[in-house]
Amino acid sequence: MNTDEEIVQRTIEAKPDIVSIDSPLCRPAGRIAATDDDPGREEFGIMRECERELKRRGINAYPCLIGSMQNLTARGMRLAATLRGLGHPVIESYPGAART
Repeated sequence: MNTDEEIVQRTIEAKPDIVSIDSPLCRPAGRIAATDDDPGREEFGIMRECERELKRRGINAYPCLIGSMQNLTARGMRLAATLRGLGHPVIESYPGAART
């Protein structure tokens, strides 16, 4: 597994015009942490509006803060923040949605 630093370094070396990360890059509105101990978990839930919309359209997407996705979401957000801070535009991708 690559460290965050290795991923950032390899990305910079590739000189991309845009960086696409296959990971949730934000939490549901109102949430302040990706973990279950977030005080807003009950009120704001574990799904973002975009995940709800995908579900309405028949595309299965895991909630970004389901237990198995919490670390991925936190890492994606960290990587995106680092790369944006270095001046690289970053977008979120979900290749699984393209299979339907």
